[in-house]
Amino acid sequence: MGASLVLGAVVPVPVRCLAAQEYLAGKEICPETAEKAAELALKGADPLEETSYKVQVAKTLVKQSILNLR
Repeated sequence: MGASLVLGAVVPVPVRCLAAQEYLAGKEICPETAEKAAELALKGADPLEETSYKVQVAKTLVKQSILNLR
């Protein structure tokens, strides 16, 4: 079974996180895997200086969402 990872409400247009999706394919869901996928999902994020904290918030939300699939 496949899954899609999409970030919405953090960019003007929802964006698929293809690198994170490919990384997760066939892997067992565990904290380390979820952490790496979250890093890949937000790789290249370019926030404004005053909103840079939101990158870490988004990483945490992605990680927790992946872990909730277990």
